Amino acid sequence: MTDLPRFHSGRLGPLDFQTLNEMMRRLDALRPLIESVSVKNGTEFSTLGDVLIVYAKKTNPTEYPDRFAWRQAIVRGESTPSIPVDGAADTLAIETDDDWETIEENAQYRSGIVVDEEGNATDSYAVCVDPTFVEGYGILFALHRTDGRRCWLLVPIIAGEITGGGTTVSLVRVGGVTGESYLTNDAGGNPIRAIVYSATPIVVQNEKSYSQGSTVTLLDFGQSPDENVNKPTTVPDGAVLTSRTLDPGSIVLARKIGDQPLYVSSTITHYDVECG
Repeated sequence: MTDLPRFHSGRLGPLDFQTLNEMMRRLDALRPLIESVSVKNGTEFSTLGDVLIVYAKKTNPTEYPDRFAWRQAIVRGESTPSIPVDGAADTLAIETDDDWETIEENAQYRSGIVVDEEGNATDSYAVCVDPTFVEGYGILFALHRTDGRRCWLLVPIIAGEITGGGTTVSLVRVGGVTGESYLTNDAGGNPIRAIVYSATPIVVQNEKSYSQGSTVTLLDFGQSPDENVNKPTTVPDGAVLTSRTLDPGSIVLARKIGDQPLYVSSTITHYDVECG
């Protein structure tokens, strides 16, 4: 890279050339750092425009319900000594991937946050055109607010969906119960209880084979805390029904939530039957 130009006489309105030259000098001082990053990554440095494909989500919905944190979408290339990726080239990298830490430390990408590590609000957050959007991919535009300050406007690619690498319904094999979880209602309603299981996704490859993924969390909302919900209407005299959790090894349909290792499902309440 060559040095930025210098000016020796004249001025541009209230901005004199001495100030311009000082600005150029400071920018030149940053160039070795920019070049070193490019060499380290084995890529040619280039500036990025003000329209980006990003993954965005609400990180502080209580304090800042209309603000989104975001990061530029990252596409894997071939594995290199500087960035030894595990996933296949031309696939999107997400936070739950095994090679994410390496990619995050070395890849060049832009991002914005709602609050910093000290809990202070930042000005790099995005706002969204769709009030129902919570998380997923979108197009990010740089705009100016009415007060002249720069802001980021998010246009979801799949509006109103909690999505990441794709919101999908999958088969999952139940492992075991790990606890309970309660979803609270912002409108002041009663919390919804879910039984928490460990589980593994299953992908059927053909009529006689399947592949199994890594361990994930499954929330099952089928087992109601009320013993009378989904209870058989006709129970023989002397029979005692007791609700029970899913057996380890059970296979159920569940919906994946965004890019998290999290699935949700709802099954009819199961009962043990004891006859007197």
